[in-house]
Amino acid sequence: MSTSFDESVCAAWVRFEDRLMAGLAEIGEGVLAVSVVGEPAAERCLPYVQLRGDGDLIQAEVSGTEFLDPAFGLDNNQAQTLMVLGWESPDGEDRPNWWCDVPRDQRGVLRSMVTEAFRRVFSVVHPQFLESNKLNLGEDEVEPDDDEPAAVIVEFPDSVDELVELVDTALVPMFGAQLERDEDGDFPVFVGLVPLWVRALDGQPLVRIFSHAVCGVGNLDQAAIEIGILNRRTPLVKFYLSGDVIVAASDLPAAPFVAIQLRHVIENVLEVLNDLARDLALRVDGHLILDEVTPPGVVESA
Repeated sequence: MSTSFDESVCAAWVRFEDRLMAGLAEIGEGVLAVSVVGEPAAERCLPYVQLRGDGDLIQAEVSGTEFLDPAFGLDNNQAQTLMVLGWESPDGEDRPNWWCDVPRDQRGVLRSMVTEAFRRVFSVVHPQFLESNKLNLGEDEVEPDDDEPAAVIVEFPDSVDELVELVDTALVPMFGAQLERDEDGDFPVFVGLVPLWVRALDGQPLVRIFSHAVCGVGNLDQAAIEIGILNRRTPLVKFYLSGDVIVAASDLPAAPFVAIQLRHVIENVLEVLNDLARDLALRVDGHLILDEVTPPGVVESA
């Protein structure tokens, strides 16, 4: 992702936070809601944050898995991130969502809690992909540069075939040409220390980016320790052990599908793996997949 785009995204989130704080200052006894743009599965919802004025408090909620579209269901790492941000876990009928009660005069703490819930937990790359009943979020436009001609296009794929086509098109600006899918239907990306595969999942609007970060792990006990540390440090990339292979994966919801968001996730995964793969292989007594003649056959988990 270009530096200019990174800067524009950061500036857009700062403007979002400023509008959020202004909205909370005037909330009174009303409700301020912010949600991801799109069409959820039947009787489900897309990720949202709801803030309600109640006396001296502002009651805040983040949508819980019970109500979310399955494509956005929270896993353990996402739940851990919400807790680190300061959100309380759902506790039954009275509090079915993640929640936090904040005194009005301390509402500033919600600035980062709300923003990071969307950015880090639900992988929303830009506030343009949010909507609100109170905040005017439609004024900001992403200024695409020559390398990002389709930065603001939002698509809603109706089938896995359509999602595959969108992924195919989205990868062209990164690699200069269309990538040929392998026999598993994945798009292979050979950049840096380890290859990636990009997969459009069937049955749900989701794109999975995964890699065999380390192969031939000789010290499985140490691998378990390293994976636990990595999953705490890199919330947007999940690591797990498949046989003697450490797999790294990142899932991107594709309802809606945003090409630049996919490219951003791929760049993020590549950066993470290029930074740690070699040292990780040494610590777990393994090797990188490109260091061997015949890659091991590992079934990537669904």
